Amino acid sequence: MPRSFLVCATRATPDPPLPLSTHSFSSVMIIIYPIGIPLLYAFLLLRERQELGTPTLSELARVRSNSRTAVQQAAADEESWDRMKHGHLLSFLLSGYKRKFYYFEVVECYRRLFLSGCLVMITSESIRVTSAVAICLAAIKIFDFAQPFTEDSDNYCSELAQWQLFAVLFLGLVMKFSALSENTDVQEELDLSLVGWTLTAIVGTTTML
Repeated sequence: MPRSFLVCATRATPDPPLPLSTHSFSSVMIIIYPIGIPLLYAFLLLRERQELGTPTLSELARVRSNSRTAVQQAAADEESWDRMKHGHLLSFLLSGYKRKFYYFEVVECYRRLFLSGCLVMITSESIRVTSAVAICLAAIKIFDFAQPFTEDSDNYCSELAQWQLFAVLFLGLVMKFSALSENTDVQEELDLSLVGWTLTAIVGTTTML
């Protein structure tokens, strides 16, 4: 006779309350990690803004007095920025971005924070998913307008990944409301759409690598 390891609980017991030390530790970690890390990045980049930012007026004056063409100057500026960002102490924040968007890692950190930890604070599931969809659309617009990455393939993959996330959240919202109708055919179509869009985004991203 086969043995069964799953036993149905006949009585639900509430979880014991967490000690005060656990709440205190969690509060400190929230301040240090989700809030503190992006603020630390912003502070470090702000402190180096004179060196990392766009060329100053004096630099532009020297460029105008130079006999090189605009194309040659643009290539020289790109090469200079490439050397600077890879040799800088903050290269882990700068390496993937154009010079005028050197601060964009902070934007990316807050985008991830808003799509994860901040949504947990919203108690209503429908409002939570709707907010996530709105944040995704705003991020898609910002990244599409800015094109902050040095490589075009990185911009393409970033936009595709964000559209994938938007589609997953939007289909999840549709599935939530369609579940009220108890229509199994609609549920199956939405499931296939979700899997199909996810696979399409994965294949599209892979072709760019």
